[in-house]
Amino acid sequence: MLEVLIPVLSSAILKFFAHPNFIFTEGVGFLAWFYYVPFLYYLPKYKTYHKTLTAGFLYGFLSYALFCNWLLNYNFWAGLAVYILYGLYWTAIFAVIKVFTKTYRYSFIFNVFILFVSEFLFTKGYLGFSYGVSGYTQWKVDCFLRAARYTKIWGITFLLCFSNALMAEIIDPLLRSKKWNFLQYSGIVFFTLLTLQHILVGGYAVTADSKGVLKVVLIQNNNDPWAEGFAQYKKEVEELKELTDKALLEHPETELVIWPETAVVVDVVNYFISKTEPKREGMARDLFNYINSKDCRFLIGNNYLDKNSALLMSASELSHVENKTVIPDYQVYSKNHLVPFSEDFPLKYLLAPIYIKMLTAGNVFWDAGKKINLLNCGSVKIGSPICFEDTFSDIPAKMAEKGADIFVNLSNDSWSNSTACQYQHLAVSCFRSVENGLPQVRATTSGQTCYINGEGKVVSMLEPFTKDYLYCEVELNRLR
Repeated sequence: MLEVLIPVLSSAILKFFAHPNFIFTEGVGFLAWFYYVPFLYYLPKYKTYHKTLTAGFLYGFLSYALFCNWLLNYNFWAGLAVYILYGLYWTAIFAVIKVFTKTYRYSFIFNVFILFVSEFLFTKGYLGFSYGVSGYTQWKVDCFLRAARYTKIWGITFLLCFSNALMAEIIDPLLRSKKWNFLQYSGIVFFTLLTLQHILVGGYAVTADSKGVLKVVLIQNNNDPWAEGFAQYKKEVEELKELTDKALLEHPETELVIWPETAVVVDVVNYFISKTEPKREGMARDLFNYINSKDCRFLIGNNYLDKNSALLMSASELSHVENKTVIPDYQVYSKNHLVPFSEDFPLKYLLAPIYIKMLTAGNVFWDAGKKINLLNCGSVKIGSPICFEDTFSDIPAKMAEKGADIFVNLSNDSWSNSTACQYQHLAVSCFRSVENGLPQVRATTSGQTCYINGEGKVVSMLEPFTKDYLYCEVELNRLR
């Protein structure tokens, strides 16, 4: 049993340390170059498929239980389900690797593609989950981060998968003082050239088209994610307004104030229109009067028609003409990719009894947005991926294709109560900026609230789990 447990546990621990974690908050990215090596080296030595499959399940379960330990803070059973799911994924991956070990000298080439394709597929489909992709460990390495402008995250990930497979292949020749064969020599040469290419590409001086500066205030309110009820929701809005007033007093030149994901829980627009609940209508009235009194625009996370949405609001001209409350001028982007089982329930019609039981237990599910659209802040076009959406390359890429000048990510990771979780999300966000050559600001409930430039570098950031604001003068430079 030890010959199964030790290699997979070693790889799981190395993966844990390579990504941001509760010991090394920014991660030790160097470890990603060889964190698959222990199990890749020992897997061909397993004489039975029983050991292979057991090792695969243990690796998948343990690696995600360590790396994503913060999932348990959301829900124990949800966390356990994810760990078991990845245990099953890696059981299948180990089985495939074992099959290709029969090709002997060619097996390491297959291992490169098995690892790479597996990581790619993990991010696809309804259950797609981008946390744990190897490339994100390099978010603090400037040359590899900048190289993603041309290779995307998958170029870096392929390089790391190649490194792991190659190292596992050359251990035996090194230990036994044997000569490398032609394929091993070729692999070393190819890996060296590929690494140099990434370093040179990452060091290439990019140029940028400037569209000026956007003066932004990011609000981090650090509220309790589990507190509910109208009184709590109203209190949170008042705290957001107080932080905003403080920021605008010190920075009256601000053009855009940004509040985090679902900062305003009540669907203020539609309760104001429907007038069905006086308390919620009153809350909407107070908020609209507040926004109409300001000279800047607001981008707020809000429930809009049962969708997790970003509302861009600006003072209505009617508010200065009529002596009554009016809805500020507004535009809406609604989250397209919802979080499975947290924001959305799969097959809700086929599994209606379970879905209804979860609803009656107090779970809240959203409707998904139907399209990717930009928000127009004057002449500045905003792409606003909401929380989990920026972990998928395709959504920000579509926003960039539509002409976005800046990404504004509204997030709420406070439920995790984990700085590691928030840094893992930040690492992903940095790659979305550099892949598309666009600056990004992140307004979060508890962290990491920050300004990221078009090269993927964090320019300024608030301390996590604090109530504060961050003023940024964002350079609207789109990298070529």
